[in-house]
Amino acid sequence: MQSLATSAVYFCVAIIELLIGVRVLLKLFGANEVALFVRLIYDLSHIFFVPFEGMFPSISFALGSVLELSAIFALVVYLFLGYLVNRLIELIRDSLTHQIAQGKGKQPPKEAVKEKSTPN
Repeated sequence: MQSLATSAVYFCVAIIELLIGVRVLLKLFGANEVALFVRLIYDLSHIFFVPFEGMFPSISFALGSVLELSAIFALVVYLFLGYLVNRLIELIRDSLTHQIAQGKGKQPPKEAVKEKSTPN
């Protein structure tokens, strides 16, 4: 069963992947940067693309088509980071669950337990 935290990470990674993926397609198809939708996607994806911008050369084709290799690399990195964060969350959750199952979690003080078990 997925926790709320892992679901949130999957959701965030999916949004980032969608924005960068659409960016790659728009650049590849040579979309007009003046169009509102194209500008919106470029602006929204820019913050996630900046760390990778210029890392690899972009390949230009005829009619303004561009293949941004840096953006494709960013897709792979964000997917991997999402996987790592989710694994970390699962490891912490499993560790805490194991500790609680072994009785190392929070337990009520012994005095409180004795008071509840003594009938009045």
